[in-house]
Amino acid sequence: MKRSVYIIFIYVFLFLFSFGLNIKGVTQDEIINNLQQVTEQLKSAIENICPPNSYLKNGLCYCNEGLVWNEKSTECITYNQACQSKYGSNTYGDKNYDKRISNRHCKGVQ
Repeated sequence: MKRSVYIIFIYVFLFLFSFGLNIKGVTQDEIINNLQQVTEQLKSAIENICPPNSYLKNGLCYCNEGLVWNEKSTECITYNQACQSKYGSNTYGDKNYDKRISNRHCKGVQ
């Protein structure tokens, strides 16, 4: 899901949350304090969408420098791990590794 969708969701949630508190007679300071707490919790949840060793940019997760997605695109692994999982333990990869281009950047493939 794109980050913009999450942000819109946050604003709608915050609006409904503050509206509900206002009906109950909660003071404006209490509403602001509660909204700040909820906002921090939602920011933390959004930042933890991507797996370890990756980052969120423009609504998509990218592996950190020196890493690539595993075959299932569920975690970031080293070039060597990518080659070894595909071609065996006697292979290693380089920074030009691309799983879409056969074994082009895996060394030691027979």
